Amino acid sequence: SSTQENQEITIADGRFRIDYKIADGGFSRVYVGTDKTTNKQVAIKLEEVILLPRRDRTVELEGRLYPRLPRNSSPKLLWTGTTKGGFYDALVTDLLGPSLWNLFEYCRHPFSMDTVCNVAIQALNRLEGIHKKGIIHNDIKPGNLAMGSGKKGNFLYIIDYGLASTFSDIQHKERDSGGLVGTEHYAPLEAIRDRRTRSYRDDLESLGLSLVELAESKLPWESVRRSKRLDLREKLTLDKLCGGLPAVKFLLEHARRLRFDQLPNYRQLIKEFERARSKLEPGQTWVFDWVDKRYKAMQKKMQERAASTQSRRRSRDEDDEGEEEAPPRRRRRLQ
Repeated sequence: SSTQENQEITIADGRFRIDYKIADGGFSRVYVGTDKTTNKQVAIKLEEVILLPRRDRTVELEGRLYPRLPRNSSPKLLWTGTTKGGFYDALVTDLLGPSLWNLFEYCRHPFSMDTVCNVAIQALNRLEGIHKKGIIHNDIKPGNLAMGSGKKGNFLYIIDYGLASTFSDIQHKERDSGGLVGTEHYAPLEAIRDRRTRSYRDDLESLGLSLVELAESKLPWESVRRSKRLDLREKLTLDKLCGGLPAVKFLLEHARRLRFDQLPNYRQLIKEFERARSKLEPGQTWVFDWVDKRYKAMQKKMQERAASTQSRRRSRDEDDEGEEEAPPRRRRRLQ
């Protein structure tokens, strides 16, 4: 059984225990586990490496990159290495909250412009941090942007650096001889069509496409047959793609003007989203849609509970009215 298998995987001399699986993909799996030294929940990523060539070992790459990442851009690294017996590479980090994709599905509707702006501002801050360390993520999408937990519940992190590259590794090759790196759905057109090596500008464009999806429910090529997608994307103007999202259009225009080795102007882009947010109705800002939904659900529950209590009191009062009033009890006089 999988529980038995989990018990047989020894991580950091038994410091971490695997509890249950939360994600699966390719050769790697992500689990919720427990740090036995603190009794706190952690995230454990395992990749079966026994049959993998070294260049394809993504968890090992993540483990090497983590010490270079800014402290606030990703969850805290607790341990990385190979499990006992050498069957798995392991990466153990603090456990975060849900990804933006999970929250998008939870809300069951496109995010409000307020939430899109707040997400964009935080994501741009995190991207600036990792880019200035010379790291390109290569797979920015709603599933790889996650909220923190507890006191950090409103703080956005970038996760999953398994496909990341460093600028020093790619600076001499603007064309990639291999296939596409990352998720095609959010990849810039040039990265797919021209096999262009992905750089800082491509992370930015993938963020822009993610924001369009979160604001509009889906990207225009989602339901189009694969053979026709490139054709559709070549004909699609930014005006049509971004509709009522001028700040996102500005971001995508900016990304497409950048040179291969050029860092985006993060401050200018953040100001653009702050300006868009300031035009919204007063009182709307800073509350994420999923927090609002939870608050409204909680409020509804409290109202239902109050109505139910009131109804019980009313029926009890009606019952009391139908009964004869009992005579007052006489007090015994103390001798």
